[in-house]
Amino acid sequence: MSENNGRNAVVEALKGSLSGNNGRNAVVEVLEGSLSGNNGRNAVVEALKGSLSGNNGRNAVVEALEGSLSHNNGRNDVVEALKGSLSNNNGKSGLNGGSGGGITNR
Repeated sequence: MSENNGRNAVVEALKGSLSGNNGRNAVVEVLEGSLSGNNGRNAVVEALKGSLSGNNGRNAVVEALEGSLSHNNGRNDVVEALKGSLSNNNGKSGLNGGSGGGITNR
C-alpha cells in the first residue's frame, strides 16, 4: 500500500496492491486492465464484465471477479478482488481483501 500524489489511486486487484489517495479519485485496473475515471470524487470500476457504476459520492466497493459494483457506508473502500465478496467496515478503518492486498482510508 502506498500513497500517491494525493489525487488518483490505481488498484491492481490480482496482485492486491492498493494505493489510497486523498479521497478524490480512484482508478482501477482489474484483470483486463480497463481504466475509467469518475467525476473527481468517486471510483468507477470496470471489472471482468466491464460494468460501470458510481457509489454514493465518496467511496467504492469492488467485486472484481463478477464485475459487480456497490457502495459502502460512504466513507471507506472495501475490495475483495478474488472472491468478489462485498462488505463494509465501521466507516473508519480499512479492510483487507484481494490477493494479499489491503485498503487504506482516504
